[in-house]
Amino acid sequence: KPEKEAATLKLKAEKKDGVLSIPSFHLTGKDTDISGTIGLTKDLSGINMVKTDKATLGKSNISSLLYDASGEVVKLDISAKTLDASGYIGQDGEGFSFKNFPAIQFKADIGRVIIAPEAEVSNFKGQLTCDAIRCVSADLRGKTEGKDFVMKIMKNPKGRRQFSLHADDAGKFLRAVDVFGGMEGGVLSISGNYDDSKASPSLKAKVVIIDFVMKDAPILGKILSLASLTGFFDTLQGKGIAFKKLLAPFTLSDDVIALNDAKAYGPAIGITADGTVTMPQAALAINGT
Repeated sequence: KPEKEAATLKLKAEKKDGVLSIPSFHLTGKDTDISGTIGLTKDLSGINMVKTDKATLGKSNISSLLYDASGEVVKLDISAKTLDASGYIGQDGEGFSFKNFPAIQFKADIGRVIIAPEAEVSNFKGQLTCDAIRCVSADLRGKTEGKDFVMKIMKNPKGRRQFSLHADDAGKFLRAVDVFGGMEGGVLSISGNYDDSKASPSLKAKVVIIDFVMKDAPILGKILSLASLTGFFDTLQGKGIAFKKLLAPFTLSDDVIALNDAKAYGPAIGITADGTVTMPQAALAINGT
């Protein structure tokens, strides 16, 4: 709850076989009304289970929630009209990591997900199943400012995992998931195959974006400025630079995205690039023309 904001917590605690649990709790306060069950770790250092029915917590309006981290796989099943996840995403300050993605069984049916102050997804629903090494399956879909997107991980007839992501509006999708805010329009497609033959799986895929405009992109702006392309720099800061197509083949291995002969071109300018993006710092090592 907000600091110095009045609230009341009522709870019942039990100890059985050396384990302390909270079979019932009820927290009330300003924009807060949540009750349910809590499970604690044996050393009382944290919460490993929360189960609640209808609840209000700040901007969140939850119909049902089950969070269970007591086993090797985290189980998260949530149904809500609105979920404010902005205070939880990236809260460790380390950024997103593919390599350290948790083993999870995730199900969701959420009318509106707030990811950041100006980033949100609507009609979000689907499932995601990952073990400690790989994501076995996924089917997640929703809308960003009214435009559909869908992400899938599934096996082909030969049993090989495949990844696909499609967004009807690339700019709105990237902005909504708080990845990049400098693109307008475009149709986004990412498709590829996983290589599970090694202990650490890798993904070989390609990104394709058709008919988009780049605006207010700091890294591109710096490149154009250093190259003394002041006309393009001014256009980038104004109406934006139009591109017909971006094609970026890449390989994802652990937390390193390796770009191979990526290119973007439009009526006025063309760009090629090779190099790496290393997560979770999103450290760039790129060269091109």
